[in-house]
Amino acid sequence: MKKLITLMALLISFSLSANEAAKEPPLDPKYMGVHKFVLLANNTTIYAYNLATYDKPKNYQILYKVTSIPTALRIMVRDAQADGNQVTVITKPFNLERMLRGHDFEVTGEVYLGHFDRGGMSVYPELTMSLSEKLYVRELTDLEPSSNRHIYDEVRLDPTTKILVKQVTMAPSFANVILFDDDRSCVKEFYTSSSTPSQNELFMKLTLCGSIKPMYFEVEDFSS
Repeated sequence: MKKLITLMALLISFSLSANEAAKEPPLDPKYMGVHKFVLLANNTTIYAYNLATYDKPKNYQILYKVTSIPTALRIMVRDAQADGNQVTVITKPFNLERMLRGHDFEVTGEVYLGHFDRGGMSVYPELTMSLSEKLYVRELTDLEPSSNRHIYDEVRLDPTTKILVKQVTMAPSFANVILFDDDRSCVKEFYTSSSTPSQNELFMKLTLCGSIKPMYFEVEDFSS
């Protein structure tokens, strides 16, 4: 009987220890604040791409799947992207570390057709959306010097669809996110004529990756 009680005590102790180990540490308050996204579309599937800066703690390239948004907004994001425009979001304060940890959670923010700082029009003054799945995170730290060498990271969505995300370097640099529908192997590291080439030059370098669907291209935010 004593052995049984001892065994049960050990099992309970082990279970409690395992539960404690599984608990995450508290969120770091330094990541708390207003954050900014651009919304990207793959047909009616929507993604949020964090508008990173060189300044901590906002220095993260993050790609997240978005759910629980109106159908009209999905269509707006898709159509704006096809027209070379964009849909951007300024959130209410939340802790960015939740995205870094891959949490499934809701954020509320103001949605703009166009860039919020460059003449964009507010279309949803207060909209709540679910950030449901972390797809990509890269911290902008210990960056490579600016050069005409460019590296893209691959995010596989399904067996035939992928997104390529440009690794931002030291300024001057640029952000670039591109969708490809074809399952082709291709070179994701190459040289161009400058550190901030045109989209057309980038497309020429990536043409072997498959059918190109531009999602996002930004130079101004990484010019200095």
